[in-house]
Amino acid sequence: MADREPTRQDMANEATRRFEAGDHAAAQRLCRQILDDDPKQSQVLTLLGASELATGRIGEAVAAFENAVEVDPDNAVARQHLDTIARDREAATESPYFKEYMALRPIYMDYPRRISIETVGRCNATCDFCPQGELDRRFTGMPDELFDKVIADLKDIPTDVPITIMPNLVNEPFMDRQMLDRLQTINRELPQADLHIFTNFNVLPSDFFERIPGIANLNTINVSFNAANQEEYERVMGIDFARTIDNLSRFMALNRERKVLSGPFILSRVADLTERDDAFAPQCRKLFPDFAAGEDYRTHVKNRTDWLGSIATEQSQIPYTLPCGAWFDINVFCTGLVPHCCMDAKGDYAIGDVTRASLLEIYNSPRFRTYRETLTSRETAHPCNRCALLQ
Repeated sequence: MADREPTRQDMANEATRRFEAGDHAAAQRLCRQILDDDPKQSQVLTLLGASELATGRIGEAVAAFENAVEVDPDNAVARQHLDTIARDREAATESPYFKEYMALRPIYMDYPRRISIETVGRCNATCDFCPQGELDRRFTGMPDELFDKVIADLKDIPTDVPITIMPNLVNEPFMDRQMLDRLQTINRELPQADLHIFTNFNVLPSDFFERIPGIANLNTINVSFNAANQEEYERVMGIDFARTIDNLSRFMALNRERKVLSGPFILSRVADLTERDDAFAPQCRKLFPDFAAGEDYRTHVKNRTDWLGSIATEQSQIPYTLPCGAWFDINVFCTGLVPHCCMDAKGDYAIGDVTRASLLEIYNSPRFRTYRETLTSRETAHPCNRCALLQ
């Protein structure tokens, strides 16, 4: 006897199973097959909307829920989803993040707010949340001519536009033996630029503590610390815990004495979405009893991301209803390629190449500028609607 054709109910049951298993592509495909045959299936429309919502397609989810309510005005689940989305959208526009974004938009429409310059592809750590070890450029250094060209491009930014330069991207900046010299070049050529350095602070130049007080406009050092206990630190990052602790302690003592930073010294952690995230700040206080949290250092737990699909990991919740501050940023790999953002680690969504165009031309290219000009949420912004980072 031949197998019978699956009924509409069979397909609906299978779509529900796929949805519950997180296979949203399959769930959506099955829902659409049912709706192609009968578009007035309110429960199927609701399931389709829920699956669209789970993958960040807010507009498509709203359309499905609205259709479900039109077919069945008593569909309480679809109405509840619509109410929740409306509340989330309203709350987003009242959030400090959204208000700051809207205030910054006219200032940074034509010129970037933050510029990341990856002067070397190397990193001494092997963090389990970072794709750096898989990058083709991980052993590449930025030639002097390319660095000088990037700095020259940035000199076209009016001096009354506040900018921040971060000499890092998907790397460890102090693996660049010229880093301190390059920071001095930035001081000299772009005296209006604040400096903000992301580093694991494990490998520092031998003359770091002597020379770092002479670097001007050094606002923030954000240390990718990730764990304030040796077992977790060395398991997650693969580098020596004791050396990092010694460097951190020496710098906090120096900064207390000389005020090297005008802004904060941050010990940051990429969330692993467990109770260890909550334990990070108390463990830091215990680890550094001679230094005051909130004065000598601050702790920060950052959202976990999958780097736009570059690594397999669970993400923090994606803030679909908010815009992204990275739309005011421009980033340069050590090869000259300009990725879409700091999370585009492999340049899969690259927006230009600084060896072929000026950095400001790339920043204002229609493809990238449209984010700043037209969007106030990441709901329809690809690939931003796949990213959990709040930049």
